[in-house]
Formats: sequence, structure tokens, C-alpha cells
Amino acid sequence: MRIIAKVFIVVAGVLALTISEAAEQVSTVSVGDTVMTLPTPQGYYRIDGKNDKIDSILRASVGAGVRLIVCYGSEVALAETLSGKMSSNQGMNFQAGIGTRLEKISVPLEKFKKLKAQISEDSKAFVEGLNKQQMEQTGSKAMSILRSKTVEMKVGEMVSLGVDNETEESISFSSLMKLEATAPDSTNKVSTVFVLAQSIIWVRNRVITLTCTTAFSTGPDIESARKNLKEWKDSLLLLNRPAPAKP
Repeated sequence: MRIIAKVFIVVAGVLALTISEAAEQVSTVSVGDTVMTLPTPQGYYRIDGKNDKIDSILRASVGAGVRLIVCYGSEVALAETLSGKMSSNQGMNFQAGIGTRLEKISVPLEKFKKLKAQISEDSKAFVEGLNKQQMEQTGSKAMSILRSKTVEMKVGEMVSLGVDNETEESISFSSLMKLEATAPDSTNKVSTVFVLAQSIIWVRNRVITLTCTTAFSTGPDIESARKNLKEWKDSLLLLNRPAPAKP
């Protein structure tokens, strides 16, 4: 009888742990007067709300006029955050944010379509005048041009990589940006070029921005950031889609 009781306690404990882990796979957040469910990117951890110092840095990183909704990072980033250290830029970083002036505004789909058209127009610029089709055709030549461009980039400068995905509810684009940060456990400033894959999405009549960031060194870094952002974006939109009306 004692053995059965012990087994029951162990099973109950494992079940409780499993439920707890599953609960952490999504975050329920308020955006204006709307409640949204945000999925956790697979293999990543929520790092906002863990340390006041890091939260301050994260809020500053999204810029004035933008509210950071959530931020996810690698296991290393989580450990660094919990200890109050600056990120060592290992792995990808995922963020969701919204303009503070837009947060309380309900945006109809037709207005969002006009916003997408404007974003598409603004994102046409490519490296050295190459358009998207030419980038795809020239392959390694385009990447060689891109590498040369990143060497010349100044801190804060961006290079557009154009729109790479568009649906009725979203438009996704990417760019390269050079940033400067203090290296962990050091006072040395390090300049790094990052891939910024971003998606502007229309969800529950709100417009929010999703960003996936990773250090850039090769072409696959760009595709990896785009792919991971798309998976996160698609999952988020699916979770927040209204339930079909009952017949």
C-alpha cells in the first residue's frame, strides 16, 4: 500500500511539473483593451520581467514610443538575465512590441492593408541597387556584395533586405543593422552586425511588431531568422484567431 502511495505521489509530481511546463509555453498579455495569447518560440525562454536592470535595457532597445510586450532569448540569455548581465548575443532573440499611440486604437483590416502597401513600398531598397529578383538570381555574388557592405557599415546604419513574406494578416521584411554593445564581463565596446527579421501583424484589431534578431555572419543566418520569425508569427496568429461561429 505504501509503494502504491509513493508511486501516486511521484506520478502526481511529474504531472504537475508537466502542466507547469506546458503553461509556460504561452503568455497571456493585455494590449490596450484586448487580451492576446503569445506562444513561446520553441527552445527559447521569456527573459523580460526577470531583472529590473535588464528590463530597463530591453525597454530602451525598442526605442521611444514603443512598448515592449514580451522578449524571449536562449538558455544562455536567460542565465545572463537572471544574473543581471548584458546578453552575450548567443542565439536568437524574439520580441513583440507595439506603438504606444496605437495600442488603444482598434485598426480595421482595410486600414491595415493600406499600411502593408506603404511598408512594401518603403522596403524595396536593396544592397547596391539590387532588387529582390536580382538578389535571388545572383546568389553568391549578391552575398559577396552584402558582406562588403557590412564591413563599411557604421554603427546604427541599416541595410534593407526587402519584403520576404506577406499574407492578409501580416507583412514580413528584414534588414541588417550594426550595433555596438559592451562585451560581457568587460568594458570593451564590440560592434556586431545583426539580422533583424520583422513582421507587422494584424491580430484582434491591433497592429503589433514581431522581431527576430541574430548575429550575422553568413547567408543562412538571414534565412534562419526569417524562418524562425515566420513560425512564431504563424503560431501567434493561429492562437488568436476567433473561434468559428456556431451554426
